[in-house]
Order: sequence, then C-alpha cells, then structure tokens
Amino acid sequence: MPALPCIWTTAGVLAYRLCDRDYDCDACPLDAALRGGPVTEWAQQVAALTFPDDCLYHRGHGWIRPEQEGTAVFGLDALAARLLAPAGSIVLPAEGAELTAGGPACWLREDGELIPVQAPVSGVVLSTNSEVQQDPSLLVRSPYRRGWLLRLRLAHAARPPADLFGGEEAARRAQEAMTKIRDRAVAGTTNTLPDGGELVPELRRVLGVERYARLIGELLR
Repeated sequence: MPALPCIWTTAGVLAYRLCDRDYDCDACPLDAALRGGPVTEWAQQVAALTFPDDCLYHRGHGWIRPEQEGTAVFGLDALAARLLAPAGSIVLPAEGAELTAGGPACWLREDGELIPVQAPVSGVVLSTNSEVQQDPSLLVRSPYRRGWLLRLRLAHAARPPADLFGGEEAARRAQEAMTKIRDRAVAGTTNTLPDGGELVPELRRVLGVERYARLIGELLR
C-alpha cells in the first residue's frame, strides 16, 4: 500500500516529511504549529512567564531595577532566560567596565555560540553576580532575583531612557516574540526538519545549533 502523503508536503510547505504518527494530524505537534494553534506545554509555559512591575524592560529582553543613589540591578527577562536554558556559561564584564546603552553588557554561551546581550542603559559596572556564573540555571529559576547579572551605577540616573517600559508591555512583547520564533522555526522546517522531528520543545534540534543561536541573538538585539 503506498504511503499517505503529509498534507504539508502536498501543499509545498515542507520539502520532505517522514511521518512517525501514521498521518494522525490531530496528534502531530508540527501540524499544530503550522496551523498557528497550541504548540505544546513548553510554549504554554513561556506564555505564563511573569514580568514584575518593579523592573523596567528593554526591547533586547533585558531589565533593570532602579535602586537608591543612582544604581540599578540588571538581568535578563524570563522569556530570554527560558529560551536560552540551559545556558552553558555566562561571560560578565569586569568591575569598573563602562557600558553603553545598546552595546553589549555580557555574553551567553549557547552550545559553543557566543550570544551578546544588550545593555538597556549606560553606566559603570559596580559588581557582578558570581553565583549565576557558577549556576546558570538561576537565570531560569529566579531571573529577577538570584539570577541577576550586574549592578550598575547609572550614567543618567535622574532620567531613565524613554525606550524602557513596564511589565504589562513586556508581557505583550514576549507574546509577539514567541509568534516570531514560531514563524521562523516553521520556515526553517522546509529544509532542516529531521525525520520524525517535533517543532517544539526541541527547537535546537529542529533548527540546529547555529540557526537557533542566531534566532535568539536576533531576539536579544
């Protein structure tokens, strides 16, 4: 009996697809992703991430929490931390280093690829979090508390940059980012999806290390 065709190869969306589900599209996570529907528990967990109101957020998915006397704590928001989990290692600048808003604040090593993280503000590094360097999982488990990255003396403490925004806007942008990631991942399946592969949660395997790191790097710019 000839093999049934995948509806997505028939439509020309995928160049090749070897189905391991007997063409039961209702049980196929790739089919759900291509249709724009729910794409597994992983995506639902990302949608439920929190963005505390005591932080200010940046389009590059970093945050700052202003303190007294012109200082602030800096870290990665929960979306970026979740997408990078498990981060292999974190490269933080030395104390006394000067950061420029929009320039690199630190680097995350993702499967051998170095991904720069934007500084949301300009300032001088007062201290770094050695605990998160020793245990990068803190980025995911406690992104706004124990998983902070740098403490800064702000260059313009009296007037926070106009391009920072609150938790509600950060949550909205996180949803937009997830849609972008899904769309890019789906586009990548045409040539890169392995036989029987699932789109989510194994985006690294679907896209490959280099392409996944590039996608996350674009998100953090």
